Amino acid sequence: MHAIGRTGRLGFCVSRSLTILVLLCLGARSAPETALPAGLADPSFETEPGATPSEWVLSLESGAEGAVSWATEAHTGRRALRIEKTNGLGYIMLSTARPLPAKPGVEYESALYYRLQQSGFSSRVYFCNMDIGADGKELFPVHYSPDYVRIPSFAKGDEWQRHGCKWTVDSRAAATRLRFLLLGDPGSLVIDDVEFVEAPKPVVHPGQSDSGEKPFDEAAARAILASRQPLPARVETQDNRPVFVVGDRIRTTLVHQAAYGSAAASRYGGFGRSGVHLHTVTVQMGPLSEKRGVAWKYPNGFDFKDLEQDILRVVGADPDGWVILQTRCDLPRQWGIDHPDDIWAEESGQKSIVPKGDCHPCKIGTTLAEGDYFVGSYGSPAYRQDMSNAVAELGKFVRTSDVGKVVVGFIIGGGNDGQFFDWSPNWQAHLDQSPGHRRGFQEWLREVYGNDVAALRQAWGDPAVTFETATVPAEKERTVDAPFLQTTGPQRRVADANRFSSLAPVRLAKALATTMKETIGRPVFSMIYYPDAIHDGGSNRYALTELLAEPGRFDSVVAVQEYGQWRQLGGTGCTNASWGVHRLRGTAQLCEIDYRTFRCYAGGDWGMDTLGAPDTAEGFRAQIRRDLGATATRGMGAWYYDMGGGWYDDPTLWSVVEESNRILAWTSRNDAPSPVAQLAVFVDEAAGWRVSRGAVDVIWNAVPPQRLALNLSGVPYDVYYLDDIRNPRLPDYKAYIFLSAFTLNREQMTAIKSRCRQPDAILAFPGTPGLGSADFADVPALVQELTDIRCEWLPEGSSTACIPLPGCTDPIAEGLTGAFVHEGRAGKYTLVPADPTATAFGTFVAQNRTSHAIKRTPQATTLQFVGGLTPQLVHNIATEAGIRTLGTPGQVIYVGSGVAVCHRIRPGPATVTFEHPVDLIDLDGKTVLARHVTEWNPDCAMLDTAVVFYRPAHGLFRRLFGGR
Repeated sequence: MHAIGRTGRLGFCVSRSLTILVLLCLGARSAPETALPAGLADPSFETEPGATPSEWVLSLESGAEGAVSWATEAHTGRRALRIEKTNGLGYIMLSTARPLPAKPGVEYESALYYRLQQSGFSSRVYFCNMDIGADGKELFPVHYSPDYVRIPSFAKGDEWQRHGCKWTVDSRAAATRLRFLLLGDPGSLVIDDVEFVEAPKPVVHPGQSDSGEKPFDEAAARAILASRQPLPARVETQDNRPVFVVGDRIRTTLVHQAAYGSAAASRYGGFGRSGVHLHTVTVQMGPLSEKRGVAWKYPNGFDFKDLEQDILRVVGADPDGWVILQTRCDLPRQWGIDHPDDIWAEESGQKSIVPKGDCHPCKIGTTLAEGDYFVGSYGSPAYRQDMSNAVAELGKFVRTSDVGKVVVGFIIGGGNDGQFFDWSPNWQAHLDQSPGHRRGFQEWLREVYGNDVAALRQAWGDPAVTFETATVPAEKERTVDAPFLQTTGPQRRVADANRFSSLAPVRLAKALATTMKETIGRPVFSMIYYPDAIHDGGSNRYALTELLAEPGRFDSVVAVQEYGQWRQLGGTGCTNASWGVHRLRGTAQLCEIDYRTFRCYAGGDWGMDTLGAPDTAEGFRAQIRRDLGATATRGMGAWYYDMGGGWYDDPTLWSVVEESNRILAWTSRNDAPSPVAQLAVFVDEAAGWRVSRGAVDVIWNAVPPQRLALNLSGVPYDVYYLDDIRNPRLPDYKAYIFLSAFTLNREQMTAIKSRCRQPDAILAFPGTPGLGSADFADVPALVQELTDIRCEWLPEGSSTACIPLPGCTDPIAEGLTGAFVHEGRAGKYTLVPADPTATAFGTFVAQNRTSHAIKRTPQATTLQFVGGLTPQLVHNIATEAGIRTLGTPGQVIYVGSGVAVCHRIRPGPATVTFEHPVDLIDLDGKTVLARHVTEWNPDCAMLDTAVVFYRPAHGLFRRLFGGR
């Protein structure tokens, strides 16, 4: 939180050479009542200075420098207010000088319109409003903008953007103080038309339900089906790219994920006409057996008549269509009542309950209301066995029925959000304490300890424990003083329980997939939802390596794109998956395009802004080109999730789907180049189950936010897990960045030294590797052995604000501006360079210490630093490593697999350079736009996206791009 600190009168800049301290006066100009927010006399900044007492106060916090001035460009009226931040430290806060009357318990919204003029990588804006009690005291918590801090974005042309914050005023409050912040790197923006609105009207985006599909004709569908033959399906790897193969034909890695549970609402024909012929059909095993589409009529057997009709709908609408069964493996409601020990439970004994047949947890309790159901424990052997028997019936139906011959794969889904997330309603996800989960835990312990009770006792430091008496630890045991749990003694028990929490849904899903493949009896591909450790912050997503391991590994894995600002125009897009992990194992990673369009309904907590949804076809095309283009450059695929049915049912939107298919078809050609990334990024999966619950922010800060800098660096990169460094199939790269290596072991360290410490490679650690290592107690010594850079601990409580070293001319510092860290305090375990033989390029502001260092020796080039990545720093690391296929840092640029993508998000250059000469090809796949070039300058406007195909010039495809 940001409390008001040093405040005073505004330094109001009337020119660049003269700053005068005056009151910023917002006075008594009357305005139309419809535009006059309650409590603000002049929300549009129209009154001349000096007319009335100031309504606003400027404060410069944590070393920030800046000022405000009048701007003649305005959203309405004659002028607006410019806020300018001139350094990279701290934040500027603009606050109402007096509290504004507010009613307790009532919802309000503060908002303003802004135009961005300048920003840096870490520039952020947001409201941080403070309620005030009748006694004048500040009431916590404060009220932040959605998603807390917001990245300010440039707009198209002369457009203004609205930034708002809704909250319910504290029941103890009598007033509130509006506070708007600009923090991070130097930046400036103009604001106008401030709003403070009581009981704001809900913003609802109405949907459209008309359909372009032909009426279903069952007889015609059966006639088409009669001509179809079953074909084997598989995922195979070609030139380092996983592809779908049906029969002997490569299929574009683009899937139509149909409207959930409603084939009738799905647009199979529209997707088929757009070239997408892999479609999903939903079949549910629970929870409400009386509903249509639920095949398991527990306890009265199975009924697949609805499934048969739904598959016929696919064939009738798309005669070339193939079916992937979206198999939802939720237990029937009555099963949960009959098996009380196998229901997800809290320590209190209360059980997780889903109301009214939803798929998200909402409450805990012991009794069910009408339509509610208990949810199964993922670790329960009874759940696994009974559901395996159920999907075996489904597999037999596919093998023996006429409609089954068009089935080429299946998706195993279920549980929370259909993705087997934790059911606990607690944000840090309590462990399942049900007897069923405990039995599964004990079963797994027998496997991992080789059924050797002596080994279990030694590991846990408990001479009395047995496999029959082992229990899941209480929540209080999961938090320890250190950031990571030890691997011996009582903390090993907690680590094992944490690990099983991630393994339980994976073991369940693999068992079900194995049964499905066995009972279908011909080759089909298995799929599952699984966002992983590149995104997760403390849930049960730390078992991807097990998911992709034999026996029973999945062939394809889907992860949704990030929402909100990541997804909006002006964002970078971002998949929640580690695609390098998949490519290394030959599995197809698909990014989920569940993007709303102007045809969708959106409102409430999931409005168009939260969903990152543009409301025009042009905006949708720019968004899809950016995000589907990114996955294409990495040699991976995508699926469109038409969740509500009809989201894309418009000619302007179908053309985007058709273009998507062409882009992925280009990368699926036999002669398509392999991905070109020469930067490898590593994430520590094991840290997810080794972390103390009180230190989850340690792994969160190290990984998910760093994707923004990587996506803005212009450098193609691949994401792997820490232990992949030991995989002999891992390609050689020119640069290696270890975002997290907290649990580094001796074998991994040996592999890093052997592979990454080479004269022609760069090795970088933005943090503290080995902090949770069981093999290395002396972390500074470990880091010195890895990097040859001597380090020391930063004293706890020290300021972590750090900036590029002034005057540094080393190439690694080229173009670095602003601050690496704008404010903060060191925790107990912050490692910093302290090596006079290394070259410093970053420094802490409040102390004479190095924050960033690089060391070049004949053996290797290494970096160690704090504060995370910036786009320019990543770009400089790539340049130092000799990587030549690059884009302009600061723009959103992705390159690889014969596709180059540019989403322009700021003024200035946007260029892609290629290491070798290429021919640029239009998206029609035929028209040559330029021959034998090493540079592409995309022609796209602000917030638009350009895509181009490329191929090696002179047809030197295999020699230049066929491998590394």
